[in-house]
Amino acid sequence: AAESLRGKLGGSATDAQKDTANSALVKLLDDPDGYVVNRAAGTLIKCSFKESARALMARAVNRPDLARDVLKAVADDPTTGKIFVPVIRKMAASTQPAIRIEALTALASLSPEDCGEVMSRAVKNADPLVREAGLHGVQIALASMVPGNAGAAQSINSFQTAPTTREGPPLDSIAS
Repeated sequence: AAESLRGKLGGSATDAQKDTANSALVKLLDDPDGYVVNRAAGTLIKCSFKESARALMARAVNRPDLARDVLKAVADDPTTGKIFVPVIRKMAASTQPAIRIEALTALASLSPEDCGEVMSRAVKNADPLVREAGLHGVQIALASMVPGNAGAAQSINSFQTAPTTREGPPLDSIAS
């Protein structure tokens, strides 16, 4: 289903067809089958992220399987991402370590000047993967604050700190 809807989101589709396909994919984010949800999310991230960012973020708050790819897409789009900084701050305090880990990286990328308190709590966390993500967030934030060093933050951000927080292939490999 995601593949046929994805075709409708392509360049030759009308705006009405894109809206219809986007709405159908957003509805699939509530499917009980995690595979269907991940396929729909991957397609939305690739094809209509700006239009579906709110829906994706609403699901990622409680779904570690979506948090990584959705938060990466949010962090890669600072204009859209800045809107979600308050939500990402809440995600950084999630009871689910996998969500906290992904939120820390996104927060450091989007709000480096005022993420210090969150990163400080993270480096004191009992979970070693959360501590590592907190340290990684500090690196990202500091690198982005060095004048003339904008590329360093992106380079550091591309480094995966905790591959064990993810089960299965990345969403972009599923949606292609």
